[in-house]
Amino acid sequence: MKPLLGIAGIDHPSRVGVNGCCSAETPGPGIIRGAGDVISLQEKDNRMAQPGKNNLGDRAAAGAWERACWFADFSYIVRTSQDGTISWRAGREDIFSKNIRRLPLLLDSAGFRRELTGTAPRWAHDFQNYLAAIELINPEGFAAWDYPQNRERSLEALREMEAVFPDDERLWPVYSVRWIWSDTAALLCRQIPGWAGQNLAYLFPLNRTQQQHSSSQRDRWVRAAMANAMITAGDPAFRRMVEKHGKVMIGGMVQGPCARGARHVFLVTLANLFPEAEFWGLGQANYSVVNGLGRLGMLENIWLDGSWYIQDARASRFAIIENNLLTMLSLETRPNKRTKESERSESFFTLNEMMAANLRSLLAAYSGMWTWPVLDWPDLPLSPITPGQAELLKPYFMAAELELNIL
Repeated sequence: MKPLLGIAGIDHPSRVGVNGCCSAETPGPGIIRGAGDVISLQEKDNRMAQPGKNNLGDRAAAGAWERACWFADFSYIVRTSQDGTISWRAGREDIFSKNIRRLPLLLDSAGFRRELTGTAPRWAHDFQNYLAAIELINPEGFAAWDYPQNRERSLEALREMEAVFPDDERLWPVYSVRWIWSDTAALLCRQIPGWAGQNLAYLFPLNRTQQQHSSSQRDRWVRAAMANAMITAGDPAFRRMVEKHGKVMIGGMVQGPCARGARHVFLVTLANLFPEAEFWGLGQANYSVVNGLGRLGMLENIWLDGSWYIQDARASRFAIIENNLLTMLSLETRPNKRTKESERSESFFTLNEMMAANLRSLLAAYSGMWTWPVLDWPDLPLSPITPGQAELLKPYFMAAELELNIL
């Protein structure tokens, strides 16, 4: 199955669903309320798309949705009844039931909201309720129950889910980069031949409107991402996930230790080390990561999801293509250079229209609707063996060379 873009939503500061704004009384993914009825953004795109148009926006509205799937927090779709059982939220069965939904549906276990933001409902903290939700919804895929900042509890929950759903290909294990991230890993990897003397800043994409970080800073961030991916690849728990399931969701990046502009490097390094596996960057569907993956030709290898398209729209930011990179235009208040007074640009886009532009940009990227700048992945010693392990193995390797008479 080709990697898809998971259309995700947020719960704070307002009730926002997968496709748009929802009222506080009916929180949930996939709906836009307006004119007294519920119309999905996908249906709106189908109505607006006109055959024969060459405009990128028209082509994205017409064809980009083929690379989309729902990725929804399970508590947005179900609720607890008075008797404590799990049941559909009002109206959700008509959108997300197996015989009705138009897009593949994958469930999130609400780990980020349960453990980090504290916005998940109390009943969503019950592991058994998540299992019941999976049985009721019957999704095309579901994330393992996880604790983003607790490795052992996450691995224990994964083993429980494997016992409940043995050999179920829908299960995605979750691994957090926070568990073993090392800020000194990049310094260690500088000693490896092939890393020394190279500036890897070019792997950190910059468009015109991004903050123009220095070349040395971008090089450090890229090295840290690549080095930590190599350390992750050598973790027995991670390797078990890959070997048993053939796919892993990578969490812990949102507000985590890996720099935003280098997160695609972490994902691509893992994908190169394990070419037969599928990886999903949780919460990483933003212009920066997509630009990075697109330039390296890796959008066909990595799944993404996120609410960036909502967040930036709320800040009056929307995506365009400039120099073949996703580039953000901003309508925020800024000082006038001549008068020194603050002034604000205004547009006639509605909030939903700006959200739609941002979402279409991501879907269009996955659909290959434009050509990315050519960029070769560096010929570096990508190995799941960490520098420390390599140093320990070196004497054995040298002894084997002598024994085999290898010159």
